[in-house]
Amino acid sequence: MSSADEVQTLTDDPERAVVPPLADYDAHSEGWTETEFRVETGPNSVAGRWEGEPGWVEFASWPYREFCVIETGRVAVEAADGSQRYEYGPGEAFTIPQGFAGRWVTLEPTRKVFIGVTE
Repeated sequence: MSSADEVQTLTDDPERAVVPPLADYDAHSEGWTETEFRVETGPNSVAGRWEGEPGWVEFASWPYREFCVIETGRVAVEAADGSQRYEYGPGEAFTIPQGFAGRWVTLEPTRKVFIGVTE
């Protein structure tokens, strides 16, 4: 198999849809909904498209270093102690460090592309 056979397109194909269990979060807003459309990347990484509706989830420790590009919508990332809040919209890119303690807030229906790498 050539390396070209391993090229994958990031799509919102329903066969790739994964809904992370709410138990993965330390807390979440009522009615939190999200869907990931993942591609195979290897044992220490995950990549794909993501879509979510308004709401929030909290983490005591973000599970991986994540790189995000917002396609549509708006999100905020807040430090657990409330000292920092960053907002992102279409075309903006950012990273979240592995181990980050805080809250992901989906402010409006959002779609993003992401890569998560466990360090």
